[in-house]
Amino acid sequence: MNTKSNSAVLNRLGRLTGYLFLALIPLITLIPVTPVPLWLTEDLVLRWVSLLTFLFCSFRLWKKFLAASVWELGMADVILIFLSFWVLLSTNNSDQSFDSFYALKNLWVMTLFWFSLKALWVLCPDLFSKFYKVFWGTSIAAGAWVFISTAGRWVAPNLFQNIIPKEGFFANQNIAAGYLGMALIAALLRMLRQEKVNLFGFLVVLAGWGVTQSRGAFLAMVTVVVAYGVFNTKEIEQTLGRWKSNQWWKFMAIVFLAACASVPMVNRIFHALDMDPRAYFRINVWLSAIHMVMAQPLWGFGPGTFGDVYPIYRAGSLWNTVTGFAHNEYLQVAAECGLPVLLFTLLLLWFLLSNFKKSFSGKLAFKTISPQAQAAEVSFYLVLFEATHNIVDFTLHDWAHRLVLLGFLTYALKKDAAHEDIKVALKLSSRAQMIGGSALLLMVLWVLGIGAYKDYLSQINYFRSALCLQAGDLDQGEIFADKSIGFRNNNMFPWNSLGAIEDARASLAQAPAEKEKHFAQAKKDFDQAAKLSPYSMEIQENEILDLAKRGRLEDAMDLEKQLIEKAPEDPSHYLGLSMILLKLHRPQEALLPVQQALDIDDYFVPACLLKAQILEALGKKEQALKTYTQAQSILNELHLKDPSGQLNPHIQQLQSEL
Repeated sequence: MNTKSNSAVLNRLGRLTGYLFLALIPLITLIPVTPVPLWLTEDLVLRWVSLLTFLFCSFRLWKKFLAASVWELGMADVILIFLSFWVLLSTNNSDQSFDSFYALKNLWVMTLFWFSLKALWVLCPDLFSKFYKVFWGTSIAAGAWVFISTAGRWVAPNLFQNIIPKEGFFANQNIAAGYLGMALIAALLRMLRQEKVNLFGFLVVLAGWGVTQSRGAFLAMVTVVVAYGVFNTKEIEQTLGRWKSNQWWKFMAIVFLAACASVPMVNRIFHALDMDPRAYFRINVWLSAIHMVMAQPLWGFGPGTFGDVYPIYRAGSLWNTVTGFAHNEYLQVAAECGLPVLLFTLLLLWFLLSNFKKSFSGKLAFKTISPQAQAAEVSFYLVLFEATHNIVDFTLHDWAHRLVLLGFLTYALKKDAAHEDIKVALKLSSRAQMIGGSALLLMVLWVLGIGAYKDYLSQINYFRSALCLQAGDLDQGEIFADKSIGFRNNNMFPWNSLGAIEDARASLAQAPAEKEKHFAQAKKDFDQAAKLSPYSMEIQENEILDLAKRGRLEDAMDLEKQLIEKAPEDPSHYLGLSMILLKLHRPQEALLPVQQALDIDDYFVPACLLKAQILEALGKKEQALKTYTQAQSILNELHLKDPSGQLNPHIQQLQSEL
């Protein structure tokens, strides 16, 4: 009786953890993460749900493992373990420990979900049908919102332009298109397998997918359609030959609707220069990412560091652009974690595609098949779609994509009927399993349980500190920053916040001694922040401003020169150096760096204005007038106003003097 009671409790616990995972899909997909507290809360929830799911599956399978003393791993499991291990080595070699370990935990969350879900589908197989229903229902809601928020601009442009983003609940339109594209693929394959799919819901998802105008999602979908046609050419020809008139009419209607939905995407492809000229900057971003890979090919710079390291390697033409992603997942993986991780990633993709193809090959394309074979077919085309789309985008960074892929992939790979070319079986003693299993459980409890909560508290307190600093409440801002450091003293952001707070206090202080005291403390805080995040140039820029306020221009100049050495293609640092030299009353020396800034970007108006001021200070009034006029022409060409308001008076004064 006691055994039955324990089994019932475990079954209920299993279903509860399964439903927690299912609830994540609409939660992550339909709740925006733009406010920082929501984004941080999402990360914390994901870590804890993955932990709960893993703990349940571990307890359920523990008795079986002890009895058999064998741990069986498929090839995909082995590749994933090696990949995770190398990313851990990359993290340990990173100069930005907090950012890298935070990103590493995301990989561990996916790894825990991977092994947990493979066990969960075996323990509670009926949950997979609910998983598909939750995914499909969420896709309909997301597709409807994407369509309404985009079409709404035609009806109430002010409301929808300023308040409601046209990507719906997603971070951007490409992520929205990728998610809805996965839903379309799953639904179409079910239709072709003679299963019922809600037609209205399908049309809603199709409409939402089309209005995203995502070129990458369109090309990825074309890849999927072509692959499906190639694999099933013979059967398609035979089926088409048996069609009657009504079937042809239905087919033409579907093709017409798909073509209508694709029109915005195709139009964006052929009018890219007019609609989105910045898209071509991606080529320069990719080249910068390649330079990053070549700089540290073995370990990379550490997961989660791309946004900080990229400015050092970006092209001069993109100096004023900011991006946290390479717009190519493969290049970003190699830049952050090294070429071995890229190799493991490609190997995992190849294995998954070949494994899933074997699971449904040889079966008729338009007949019902087993749920696991159907999941393998869906997984094959979803992996192909995502792998293609992520050549030009970064949709796999989004948890809505990850959760859906994990659900389908793990069900297709569960032990019942998965095709495995290679399996690894580890024969362990009961004692070894107890020690190893206990160590693993303690590690995930610490890292994703307590550790994730400390990460959350550190980040949320820094966010509160930044808000207080913005509002001018320096004392409260310092309290929150200190709390943040108390939870994670390797977090660069609160140290940078403390430096900014001390810098603000120095500006408010009247007594010279008091000013110097705050300036000295600000330098210590900025130095600590720079030590924790050596690739982030924002910290050194703050320190340069701090030194300039203190009158320590020589030190500020040395630090500015260091930034130039670090990022020689960034004209803003040459401008800063020139301004410092001008303050030191060395206008002749100041002329060279400002000209170097203009050589990099001849549309850099502040550099133009500074050059004119320097020429004027050197008595070269004709050249100064020419430079002022050039700045005015640039502003007119770009339809911008003079930020200083002094451009026209300077021009008129010089014209009168000459």
